[in-house]
Amino acid sequence: MRVQRLDVLQWMTCRLVLLPIMLLASIAWADAAFAHASLLQTSPTDGTVLANSPETLTLRFNEPVSPTVFKVIDPSGAEIIPTSVEALNETVTVKLGNRLPDGTSLLSYRIISADGHPVGGTISFSIGHPTHNAVALTTTDQSVARAIWVTRILIYLGLFVGVGGPFFRHWIAAPASKQDSSASVIGGAMMVCALFASALALGLQGLDALGLPLTHIGDRSVWSAGLATTYATSLGFSAIAIVLALYSGRPLPRVASKPISMLALLMVGMSLASSGHVSTIEPTWVSRSAVFLHTTAVAFWGGALLPMLFSVASREPQVIVTLRRFSFWAIPSVIILFIAGTGMAKAQLENVSSLWLTDYGTVLLAKLVVVGLLLGLAGINYVWLTPAVLAGKSIASKRLRWTISGEIVLIVAILGLVALWRFTPPPRALLAAAAQPAHIHIHQQRAMVDLTMAPASTGPVTITMQFLSGDFGPLVPKEVTIELSKPESGIEAIERKATLGAGDIWNAGPMIVPLAGKWHVRVDALISDFDKVILEDELDIPR
Repeated sequence: MRVQRLDVLQWMTCRLVLLPIMLLASIAWADAAFAHASLLQTSPTDGTVLANSPETLTLRFNEPVSPTVFKVIDPSGAEIIPTSVEALNETVTVKLGNRLPDGTSLLSYRIISADGHPVGGTISFSIGHPTHNAVALTTTDQSVARAIWVTRILIYLGLFVGVGGPFFRHWIAAPASKQDSSASVIGGAMMVCALFASALALGLQGLDALGLPLTHIGDRSVWSAGLATTYATSLGFSAIAIVLALYSGRPLPRVASKPISMLALLMVGMSLASSGHVSTIEPTWVSRSAVFLHTTAVAFWGGALLPMLFSVASREPQVIVTLRRFSFWAIPSVIILFIAGTGMAKAQLENVSSLWLTDYGTVLLAKLVVVGLLLGLAGINYVWLTPAVLAGKSIASKRLRWTISGEIVLIVAILGLVALWRFTPPPRALLAAAAQPAHIHIHQQRAMVDLTMAPASTGPVTITMQFLSGDFGPLVPKEVTIELSKPESGIEAIERKATLGAGDIWNAGPMIVPLAGKWHVRVDALISDFDKVILEDELDIPR
């Protein structure tokens, strides 16, 4: 009867583990933003019109990057491969071999940011005059994104539940009981799945780096691209952690099993600290230490749940010793989780408003809600149910099994949410981009203007303008007025007269931009007492 009861408990636990994965899958199937490093500046500026074809193109990011794919699409739609692409820290220089024809060309790029995540984008520039052509696609294929999300969850389960299990059994739990095998089988299955997922994740990383669909998973170049990223290092530590944990579960002397399981747990921390958003924050030794401590504590807690669930269900005498030992170490692990997690969140968010203004913050808020529920269950276990079990109350054991099962469900939900961060740029990267100027080029037959707004964000801004004639000759208007309006939000024209400064640059401001979104820009340039040119366009201000 006891075996039958445990089989039912295992079936219910598997159903509870699968439920949050199915619910979170609906989130991963939605479109997501894939950039993590932020493009700060380009030369030529995005949208500008040049008199002659440039010899080089440069892109500057907010952190060191590695180029993977760069191609130029000329006005006819033909693809032009640059003669060379060189990266020096944050700057990528693209050398063009041939002169580009007149019209609008596109530079489509894909790079690997310092956190190991691919970044893609497109900038446009025109020679002589702007034309229309198709935009090059540089976003991640949705099927690749879904596969990345699923493999990340499998890897996290193998690391935080699977690898943590042997450490718990060797260092915390009482001497082996009959029910250790039940938790070992499930944890071992998770680790084996994580090993296969790690191998697949390397290929998926290569697909994402090159912007290719799943059908190219067998290409050698795809796997080479995956190996060239810092995520390959992370996957290597993950594999080492899993192999060590599996080996520690073999019938070895306890004096050998304990250090091996400890080393496996430390490799979990090394895996997550070697790549990712937080690992690139300066000073990196502090940020990576925070990730190491946070993830190691998660693996300790997550790895304890399955062994404790089956231990409590067995009602064997050893459960008393196990519960006492785990209760002793639970509080320090929660403190480490809280301190390291708070520090990482603060560094990534920059300000509190990012919690509700960014996709990264939305995921973090959802995670905090689930963590709150998890801590609530843990508190119930610590304050009421564990003392009751230690006191010999049989009903408390049943309730403790249900709360531990609930903790497993919540752990899986948290891991699913954390995997979504792979597709959400951290607010610190978005703010770095927003601090840069916004630029638009407005071109008409008789005149053109290069307009720059700094910074490209809401609040006080300054605007500079430089004018040229329609044939790229010099043009210095007698008077310039600029208007910003957002009629759909009920904001009428905000008008400023510009003043002429050094180098024939017109300056206007400060002006207050109260809302993010698309703003209508109108520039009135008085060419002579009887001739005025009106230049109009849209300028997108990020939130």
